[in-house]
Amino acid sequence: MCSMNCARCGVCNKFIVTSSFKRHISSHNGFPCRICGKEFYLNSRLKEHMLMHTGRRPHSCSVCDRKFLKKSSLKQHMNYYHTGHKNVQCEFCGKRFYRLCALRVHIRNHTGELPFKCELPGCSKAFPQKIQLHLHMNTQRCRGDA
Repeated sequence: MCSMNCARCGVCNKFIVTSSFKRHISSHNGFPCRICGKEFYLNSRLKEHMLMHTGRRPHSCSVCDRKFLKKSSLKQHMNYYHTGHKNVQCEFCGKRFYRLCALRVHIRNHTGELPFKCELPGCSKAFPQKIQLHLHMNTQRCRGDA
């Protein structure tokens, strides 16, 4: 028996809290994707999923025009990239940054840290950013002759 406000499911005979009952019932029926077969307990989740197959991204950033599948992804993007506040500060020089990852890269200018090392035989080059290592590897700057 259920001590809260519950209802009995006619399919599986379980007692379900009333606020979750609609979701529970739809889990028995489900909403399958016609393309990949994945099932969703809410039709709204299926509609959101279908956008993935169509490539449509209905939520656009008003600042940089980047497009997103979900409204929550757009909101996260706005908070991360376009807050207008430089929230993190370099302890060495006081320069401020919007993002922590940008500060981490900047700090390597002060510390001289070069965490991305070329692993080709005979090359001892190292870089402060992963992209610099990739450029080094892809543009034949590395021929193993240090």
